[in-house]
Amino acid sequence: RDTSVTGVQTCALPIYLTLGIIGTGAIGASVCKIANAFDMNILAYDISPKEELKEKYNVKYVTLNELLKNADIVSLHLPYNKNTYHIMSDNEFKKMKDNSYFINVSRGELVNLNALLKYVKRGKFQGVGLDVVACVDSDCLEDVKKIERTTLQILDLKCYEGFQC
Repeated sequence: RDTSVTGVQTCALPIYLTLGIIGTGAIGASVCKIANAFDMNILAYDISPKEELKEKYNVKYVTLNELLKNADIVSLHLPYNKNTYHIMSDNEFKKMKDNSYFINVSRGELVNLNALLKYVKRGKFQGVGLDVVACVDSDCLEDVKKIERTTLQILDLKCYEGFQC
């Protein structure tokens, strides 16, 4: 289909790109809508699957393991609670495709930063997008800063109230 827009430079997305959305609340559902507009395959994991997302945007709900193994891009959209703490850790990153992308727009506590950095250093990911990081001390923040910016793009690394930097 023709997606050209006069006066706007565009780029082609790879055919059959699969997006894995962990958490299909309000934000995750909006991401489904956008991904559907790009004809992406959409896998989702949520404890409460939404029929309307399946019907409107062809979202396929799968297990977390299946999502991690099959998604080219994994996007995290969950609230922080005792069940989601470090939901993305060593075992989960290991299951992800090589050269995939990982995006966290949830709270930093959902991601085991040490595990993520281990896989970033090994070249597992094509890219990583982090809205926020949770560091218990300044050493972990220094580890994030040491990663080459071509490997891990740090857009806005700030210290938030309650976190020591």
